[in-house]
Amino acid sequence: MFSVRLTEIALPTSEREIDNLVGWFIDTLCLVRKRGEATADQGRAGPVHRLLRDYLFAQPEVSWDAQMLADELALTPASLNHHLTRLVEAGIIGFSNEGKGWRRYFLRGGSLTNAIEFFGLQCETIVKQRMALLDSKWNRGNPNLGSEPVPTETPPLSLEL
Repeated sequence: MFSVRLTEIALPTSEREIDNLVGWFIDTLCLVRKRGEATADQGRAGPVHRLLRDYLFAQPEVSWDAQMLADELALTPASLNHHLTRLVEAGIIGFSNEGKGWRRYFLRGGSLTNAIEFFGLQCETIVKQRMALLDSKWNRGNPNLGSEPVPTETPPLSLEL
């Protein structure tokens, strides 16, 4: 299953330090649901942020044992599974079964660049498939609506696949 939500958020321009970039990545893919005002640490202590920054992005060529990640991140297996499942569904990480009940998780393609490229190709393929289904039913003529729509403030781009 492929499940991702994208929100257009400008890339931080002034401070390109790792925590800001990981935070931007998490916000853009809507990987963490925001609950109220920003925290003092800007979410840097959150499990998804630490998982990406300290493990998957820090050593992209390594696969990580789920039991070790749960211990290192001080998460219950159920909580860790929730976060890892969201990352797998978004197509950023993959996993292999070890046969002992625990999985090993890795960044797809062995690098962030490759993971993003796989992600982009997957999104593009799914959008093309969905649009092909609509193509036969979508009348692209220019109907006279009677009046022009009233311009409104446009929300940030948000896509959900």
